[in-house]
Amino acid sequence: MQRTTHDPIIVVVSSLQPDADLRAYAKMLTAHRPAQICSINATHSDPFVTAWGYCENTNGNTFFGESISKLNLNDAVGLIVSEWLEDPENMQEVLRRGHRLGVPVVIIRNPTPQPRGRIVVATAGGPNVLQMMWVAREFAEALQIPVHLLRIMQSNANTHNNGAFALDACACRLLRMKANLEVHRSELVEEKIIENVAPEDMLVLGAPSALSITTAFTQSLPYKIARRLKTPVMLLSMPPQDEINLHTLLWGDLIQTKAQFHNKQEALSCMIDNLVYHNHIPLADRKTMLERAAQREALMPTAMDCETAFPHITISGLYGIVGCMAICPSGVDFGSQDGHLTRFIFLLVTPDQFYGEYLATVATLARTMMRTETRAALLECTTPEEVRHILAP
Repeated sequence: MQRTTHDPIIVVVSSLQPDADLRAYAKMLTAHRPAQICSINATHSDPFVTAWGYCENTNGNTFFGESISKLNLNDAVGLIVSEWLEDPENMQEVLRRGHRLGVPVVIIRNPTPQPRGRIVVATAGGPNVLQMMWVAREFAEALQIPVHLLRIMQSNANTHNNGAFALDACACRLLRMKANLEVHRSELVEEKIIENVAPEDMLVLGAPSALSITTAFTQSLPYKIARRLKTPVMLLSMPPQDEINLHTLLWGDLIQTKAQFHNKQEALSCMIDNLVYHNHIPLADRKTMLERAAQREALMPTAMDCETAFPHITISGLYGIVGCMAICPSGVDFGSQDGHLTRFIFLLVTPDQFYGEYLATVATLARTMMRTETRAALLECTTPEEVRHILAP
């Protein structure tokens, strides 16, 4: 496969040679677009040494960090996929390197691509649930096994008013996936996760905080859980996200207030016209964009249970994210599971790949729109500036 300038580099860190199993997982995460997979050999005796070279064509004896840095000088590192290394300090270095490069890191224990019982995404309310669900979806589709979301909540939390739980529920619809959702109430997160994971499952966990990555990794929840389980474990670390600038995303009249739509198709058509007007979409591509938006809705409606929908269009080769918003006080049927009409529509156009900015944007907007008082205030707005002030004061 000939690599173009913008194809991302996927760095695979493994003590196995050949490292075919780990590379298979990396390919699952890049199944929808071109990418180049580069191997770094991490032997147990001399960890983080490039034994057969970076980019599969250079022999050398370079420390792990220098190898990654060398890649980063000339290529766009998009993802690090690592074996669950024997030395926790080496795992910390992989996670820290991902943070410094600003790329996700996926660390996998027992990376043997074979069917298992379930992929279990366990969370106690961390900020990267959407990203964890996306990774689970990619692996579940490739391995043909179901996804199970295990949410651990505090004993005194209100399920219906908990914003994180509501975000979990809508994540499946936004990512076009079917997953069983299970809620447990407990102050003992570690014990409850271990209790609900079967030996044949694959467990997906979010990485510990940046402080734990730097100092006390062996005391972190993911590390302690992994030591007590024999099941395969996948650890996802996302780089620190800059705060989403909704004023930059939804500038000018990309926000429509008091809109009137008779149906979903008309809403999508008018919002795409708004993107064309603001030069975000070429006029020649209008029909194609409308078809893609409609096809996405046909797969699974993007409506959430808070009068809000997130229709989505992906474009191959796009770098960045563009979008627009419409407020329709009378409501339009977007297929919400609760049967309510949709009054707030966010149309987002993103790259056809795993893109952290899109998932972070959806998470930010979803948490905001779950508040009843926010939706009530937005319905009273008459100008885009009033809307921006409510969404991002």
